[in-house]
Amino acid sequence: MGGLLQRSDVEGWLAQNHIEEVAKNIEEATMQRSTLTWAKIAGIGAIAGVIISAIGIAVTIWLAK
Repeated sequence: MGGLLQRSDVEGWLAQNHIEEVAKNIEEATMQRSTLTWAKIAGIGAIAGVIISAIGIAVTIWLAK
């Protein structure tokens, strides 16, 4: 039985590789969702900052008259 591969050995190896690949895909998907969430938060913050700045400029111009 020295160097012979059994079918069960190959099936076990394939199953283990599949499990590792699925785990890696799940981890990558979780990271992508997390990144997207923070990108949305940053985008909303940037838009809010622009709006607040525009209001501040408008008020400054209005008060300067």
